[in-house]
Amino acid sequence: MTIDREHVRGLLKAGDFTTLFTEGLGWDHYDQSVVREAYGRRYTLTAIAQKRGLVAWKCVPSDGGDPPESNARKMIERLVAKETHEHLIVFFTGAANAQVWQWVKREHNMPSRYREHALYPLQSGESLIQKLESLTFTQTT
Repeated sequence: MTIDREHVRGLLKAGDFTTLFTEGLGWDHYDQSVVREAYGRRYTLTAIAQKRGLVAWKCVPSDGGDPPESNARKMIERLVAKETHEHLIVFFTGAANAQVWQWVKREHNMPSRYREHALYPLQSGESLIQKLESLTFTQTT
C-alpha cells in the first residue's frame, strides 16, 4: 500500500498519531494508558494503535517538559515491554512539537538494539515517512 505522503506529513507535524496510524497506516484502534516513572519524572503512555501484536505508544512527560534523555527513554522502554513485548514509542512534547521515535530490535541471545529517529518542527519528516511506509497495512474485507 502506498501512503499519502503529504497527509502523513501533516499528521506528523500536528502530532495526530491516532489518525496517522489508524487511517494513514491501516492499524487498529487500541485503548490503554499507563503512567510510569523514570529518573524522578512521570510519563503518561497512551496506546495509539496496534497491529498483529505490535503496539504503538505515545509518551508525554507529565510535567509538559522536554522529551526524556536517552537513558530515561531506555528505562521507559523496558517498563513498557512489561505491558506489550513488541512495540514502538513516540516520545512527544506538544508545546515544542518535538518527537523521538523509538523501537527496539530483539534477537535471541543478543542484547537489545535501540533504534531512534528524532523529528523536529523544521524538518520535512521524509526519512521518517519512508520508515513508516514499511509499517503500512491494507484493509482486508
